[in-house]
Amino acid sequence: KPSGNGISIFVWPVNGLKKVFADTTPPDDRLKLAPIELSAAAGECEVAQIAVHAIGGQVMLHAPNLSLLRCGSHKIPLDHMSCRFVELVPVRFNSQDVPPSEQVRAAPAYFPDPLCGEDHMHLPEAQTRAIWLRVEVPRDAVPGDYAGSVEVVSSAGNFCMPVKLTVWPVVLPEKIDFSMTLWVWPFIIAKYHGVRLYSKDFWPLLERYAAEMAAHRQDTIFTPIVGPDALIDVIKTESGGYRFDFSNFDRWVQIFLDAGFHRIEGAHIYDDSIRFVRIRDEASGLIQTIKKDGTAKDFVVDDAYMEMVKALFASLRDHLRKRGWADRYVQHIFDEPFEGEITVYV
Repeated sequence: KPSGNGISIFVWPVNGLKKVFADTTPPDDRLKLAPIELSAAAGECEVAQIAVHAIGGQVMLHAPNLSLLRCGSHKIPLDHMSCRFVELVPVRFNSQDVPPSEQVRAAPAYFPDPLCGEDHMHLPEAQTRAIWLRVEVPRDAVPGDYAGSVEVVSSAGNFCMPVKLTVWPVVLPEKIDFSMTLWVWPFIIAKYHGVRLYSKDFWPLLERYAAEMAAHRQDTIFTPIVGPDALIDVIKTESGGYRFDFSNFDRWVQIFLDAGFHRIEGAHIYDDSIRFVRIRDEASGLIQTIKKDGTAKDFVVDDAYMEMVKALFASLRDHLRKRGWADRYVQHIFDEPFEGEITVYV
């Protein structure tokens, strides 16, 4: 309903797989809106969205109020439920070679993506934002039909959105043998949050990413060891050899292991996107660059880059054994080799 100044909000449920853009409009048939309906096995995480549209003026959205999902005397605890506002980010280009008919929207445009940590969000007039609802069904949840609500709180008034959850008589295994990885690049995290890579401000952010990834059953972490965001510092000794500082590598790996990950996935050592490695000269303290060119055929060339790689992997092997991580580690060599490179790759 409109507030005293004529400003109101319209609220409706949206599937978690849909994108809610700033110009997403409310459905035409506004009188037949259904509640949020979820179904899940015990031990599963399910999501939905609540779209909020501002009418007649700008609105301030505040943290929603969650109610228990109940099924008779049984309930889903509140600490297994959460709401986050979905922020918009600029996307300059669409993915290459994707036909327009398969694009969600043509770039450049603002796309909904990150889940905000803030407990409020500004909603301009005639625009729409989404609230991300997440329900983690406990492994000991009793099967049945649960009901509860999410109260959308705003400066233009509140709205109570009903939530229905069906818990099936099935329990997902806590761990499965099929590993899953989604590549994450450290420098992207640092750039987005405006912190220096591997600084003291970077690591608390990484812990939050690790926890979120583990909650969605990712158990293998992509770990850069060479390239612009390498976790292993390379030092050229006065005698002309190499030594390696694993401090950042160890901290990265330990954060993900503590979050519940099981496997360390060493990133590519030779890739068209990796054109150099930085090394620190022990005598002068200056940073030098070892460049490399070509494709996988250059594996057989004993150039400076490959000499460094040989020393790196000998040291990495010993370090993994010392830390007890050798049986957790797998190594990429080259990304997507072409037909003529397969023999050298193998």
